[in-house]
Amino acid sequence: MWLLAGVLGGCAVVGVKAWRTYRYERAALHPAFTSASRAGLPSDFQPRDVTLTFDAGAEVQGWYVAPRVGSAIVLVHGSPSTRLDLVHEAAALARRGHGVLLLDMPGHGESPGPATWGAEHRAAVRAGLDFLAHQPEVDPSRLGLFGFSMGSAVAARVASEDARVAAVALAGAFTRLDAQLTHEFGAWGPVTSVPAVLAARHAGLALDDLRPEVVVGKLAPRPLLLIAGTEDRAVPPDMARRLFSLAGEPRTLLLVPGAGHGHYAQTPDGDAYLARVGDFFDKSLAPREPQLSQTSE
Repeated sequence: MWLLAGVLGGCAVVGVKAWRTYRYERAALHPAFTSASRAGLPSDFQPRDVTLTFDAGAEVQGWYVAPRVGSAIVLVHGSPSTRLDLVHEAAALARRGHGVLLLDMPGHGESPGPATWGAEHRAAVRAGLDFLAHQPEVDPSRLGLFGFSMGSAVAARVASEDARVAAVALAGAFTRLDAQLTHEFGAWGPVTSVPAVLAARHAGLALDDLRPEVVVGKLAPRPLLLIAGTEDRAVPPDMARRLFSLAGEPRTLLLVPGAGHGHYAQTPDGDAYLARVGDFFDKSLAPREPQLSQTSE
């Protein structure tokens, strides 16, 4: 009797743990509408509101700062976040003269739509590139992408297919989403990792599309910066190392000491991190030297 009770009790604990993991991940993948407050923006970073329309009326909301040097970068946040998550990076780049476009991805922040991180999210990023390419102050040959976490997977896929992207920075990037979820929710082994993956599938996430390891090799010869926190428990830095090994030159791996998953600018080495990101885009999106034509004598 006591043995049976123990077995039943253990099964109940396992079942509750699995259900809580599933429910937690489903909730995280369906974020509530969030207004983009300007209250915490740096005093020297005052972007203008933009609304981008694409794919038969779909819309995303964002902030735009025009460049002073011609180059411009689309910044793509992660899940379940908003454009506010990358304000520090955007402000640092804007101070160097780059144009920046911060978007709320579909289903996040102030942007309606499904939070699937699939085709609609890629279309939103392409709409951002379209927007920048048509601004009179932007040189369309000097466009960059900065993606974080889930946004890095979307940014990598878009860059692999869109030759307009001249430089790419991927922060907190995983190799593939199912492997990331298995790692993050693996404390109880399959009891928690399997429900997490199932929650992502049931939420409509495009798991087959969210595999940066498949596309990162297609980014070369465009410059690539991979960023990871040394203490990241959600996406282990070994995943960044794996992507680095699969990428072509030129490539750079930046490990931020003591950083977890994101918020790199708030670490003790935050200023150095922002400087490295700025230096990367300064160099990668610099005006191209005109090629002199050779004529035979």
